[in-house]
Amino acid sequence: PLPSGALLTGAIPPEAAQDFKRLKWSIVALIASGTGRLWFACVEGLLGNDFSALLNMFLNIIMGAFV
Repeated sequence: PLPSGALLTGAIPPEAAQDFKRLKWSIVALIASGTGRLWFACVEGLLGNDFSALLNMFLNIIMGAFV
């Protein structure tokens, strides 16, 4: 179960600001590469072959953003 207190609320602490900035740009880069991979899989007609890799990339984006 989730803890009932001590969840991260409010502003980001100054000592963690650089890490959050790096995480944000990592997620943006992952979204861009996932979009490009989806586009080229559709163009080449290989969407069925690349579906599990695209699903994995989508789950990584969700986990990086919300966990």
